[in-house]
Amino acid sequence: MQLRRELEEKRRKQGKLKEPQLTPKQKEALRLQLEKESAIRARLSEVTMGYIFLSLCSHIIGHLSSALAFPVT
Repeated sequence: MQLRRELEEKRRKQGKLKEPQLTPKQKEALRLQLEKESAIRARLSEVTMGYIFLSLCSHIIGHLSSALAFPVT
């Protein structure tokens, strides 16, 4: 397996190995899949930033309440 991959990589570098061409239908499917993945990554980034913001706010409120001696319920 390793040797096969190495030979394939060598042929690719030498230009002897051509990548398989995708059909228009495959290209469209690939484009749609990449769009879906991009949307998922963007949404995950939004959720992560929201979580960080809420954690930071909670942390600040905890410190302020203990500094001011107000119990937080």
